[in-house]
Amino acid sequence: MSKRKKIIKQRIINTSKDLFEFRENYLNLVIIDKYANSKRMAFENRNQNFKLGNNIANVSFEELVTKASMNLKNN
Repeated sequence: MSKRKKIIKQRIINTSKDLFEFRENYLNLVIIDKYANSKRMAFENRNQNFKLGNNIANVSFEELVTKASMNLKNN
């Protein structure tokens, strides 16, 4: 094989390796991004539940009973 063909063949091999490595890195980033999004959503849900808990805690017992009885009457 001529020297030129060897160089071209080596370049093709190197390019293929680079593309494969790029693809692997990209897939890893996609997985990490999905994981980060699920963690962020879980954190937001936890914050919403915490706010809801605070709202319930700040409502007096009489208000809760009144609202519950109104809901029962409406249903």
